[in-house]
Amino acid sequence: MEIILVNPGEGTALDSPKHEKDQYMYPYSLVYLQNYLNKNGIQSKIYDLYYINPMELVEYCKDIISPIIGVTSQSFNRNMAIDIIKRIRRVNPSSVTVVGGKHFSYCSEETLEHIKDIDIVVRGEGEITFYELVTALREGNDLESIEGITYRSSDKIICNKDRKQESNIDKFSLDYSKLPENGFGKGIFLRNFENEKIMSYPVLLGRGCSQKCVFCSYNKMGYRARKLGSIMEEITYLKEKYNSKYFTFSDPSFCERRSFVKEFCETLIKENLDLKWYCEARVDTPIELLELMAEAGCISLDFALESGSEKVLKAIRKNIDPTQCLNFARECKRLGIRTLVFSMVSLPEETEEDAYATLTMLEKLSEYTRYITLSVGLILPGTEMEIIARKKGIIPQDFSWFDSRFNHQYPDLGPENIPLYIENLSIEFIRDFIKKYNKLRFAEYATYADFIRFAKKGFRKIPHQSLSQNLKDASRFFNGLWNKISQ
Repeated sequence: MEIILVNPGEGTALDSPKHEKDQYMYPYSLVYLQNYLNKNGIQSKIYDLYYINPMELVEYCKDIISPIIGVTSQSFNRNMAIDIIKRIRRVNPSSVTVVGGKHFSYCSEETLEHIKDIDIVVRGEGEITFYELVTALREGNDLESIEGITYRSSDKIICNKDRKQESNIDKFSLDYSKLPENGFGKGIFLRNFENEKIMSYPVLLGRGCSQKCVFCSYNKMGYRARKLGSIMEEITYLKEKYNSKYFTFSDPSFCERRSFVKEFCETLIKENLDLKWYCEARVDTPIELLELMAEAGCISLDFALESGSEKVLKAIRKNIDPTQCLNFARECKRLGIRTLVFSMVSLPEETEEDAYATLTMLEKLSEYTRYITLSVGLILPGTEMEIIARKKGIIPQDFSWFDSRFNHQYPDLGPENIPLYIENLSIEFIRDFIKKYNKLRFAEYATYADFIRFAKKGFRKIPHQSLSQNLKDASRFFNGLWNKISQ
């Protein structure tokens, strides 16, 4: 039984592959699955549909005997995942279809109820579960003893008990000697240095999150960290193999392990590796630790404001205050660290006054930060915000993640197949707020190199979207350019 791992990309299965610059991250969740299978003597192939026409994959699967098709997905591209599975099943009814990723993990039974072409859902971290599943399928064994899966047996949907989280995540460390390079060798863009076209190599330092933000499902996994020795071996290997000093430490809880960060940075300095790197950080990171990070090579980081309102920050359990954000951004600029700030609008309990507090804080941050992003509050499966939304009637009681009746009609505010969190703010207010944000973003943050990059990206999108959307994008671009010129 051949094992095929699929990253579904975006859009529909009939779209042409995306340009490589449209994708920030190579599908490392599949790389880790492939790696764990390799370590246990099972070969597999990865098809990244960002770069490969989906119909090539369908054609490849046509004549394979009973292939196991493993597809990962996030909420925004779940329809693409479902579409490619249906196409494969149509040409090869003997295929065994398996889905994973956060979206399907948190609505596994609903997935099997609505999508008959999906056989099995792997819930949570997939390496051990998927390996045991593949082994059982190959040997013709029952699935009832495999923890962490939901599957269809005759007309029944069986939900096996959850798998206990693996505490020693070093057992998942990548063995690069056994991995095909494919797209991995080129790395990913170093965040906040995209204009310079600097490529970096990602290293995962830990998994999970100890925070309890209501809009996020990442915190459903308890935080576990790798050992320093294992991390340093991986960094040294990548540095020598690709002759690069640029790294992305893709761990959203990086700065929470303060004793580790201190030891890690001191090791980088002591060994004189001369690395330049990006990480995510919380604004309550001590300044002395931030200074050590800069000395050890940190030149870029992202941090989250989310809201400028203390009331909203408390409601979403962010456990920070806006003043910390301002002080943190100021210190980053002093240390020569480029920053990107995450912000949101339309969150639980947020009023118009609260939203304007966010805009005011972003204006203050503009003196210190290089980039900002704004997103409208989205309701994602498995989050506390989904529970809140159901209780408050923001999504109806009969809401289903697989019922197109519940798609919203505001594509300018977010993916149509993910419900917006609309509580106190109207659609008209949110749109007006975004206009104010865009004016600030282009006038205060963007460089001329950014505009060139935005223009190139816009031209690549033209053949793949409607005329009305192209006109909206063009209007937004030229308005931003005018704001920049008129400064």
